[in-house]
Amino acid sequence: VQTCALPIFYHRPYESWSKATEWQYTLSPGENPTALAIGGLAEPSDPEEISITGTGAVVVATDRGYLRFFTGSGLQRRVENFGDGEDVVALAASRDWLLVVSRKGPVVDAKQNLEYEVRDLDSFETVQKGKLPMRKGASLKWVGFSDEQVSPGCPPIVCDHEC
Repeated sequence: VQTCALPIFYHRPYESWSKATEWQYTLSPGENPTALAIGGLAEPSDPEEISITGTGAVVVATDRGYLRFFTGSGLQRRVENFGDGEDVVALAASRDWLLVVSRKGPVVDAKQNLEYEVRDLDSFETVQKGKLPMRKGASLKWVGFSDEQVSPGCPPIVCDHEC
């Protein structure tokens, strides 16, 4: 009989001002992480006002189609089923935003069939979504956010791909 260890992920804050300690979370048997994003780590104006939820956000996508949202101190705030037949390809987070890149169905004729969704990390609301424009045969290498905002309330997204 072969026994397998349950998937565990660890978080250790590195901010010098943070009172948070490291934490870990064990996923359900048979559930494995496929992507991870950590964001929201801006220094608060008053470190004494940090609540039990801590600062920051940790988001984990799993092979069961779940998006798990955690606070910086390890409290799970939300679990969502991202969708049937949709694989999360990449996650990226900034202080306020989460970027989810997913594959909507199979690769067809060397087209990756990728879509993106930008969500507010406080309300979980989707603020922008659409197809990720990539040429036939291209592969996604990196996604993230820049420090500059194009317009108020609109997160600037940066993608890189190779053909």
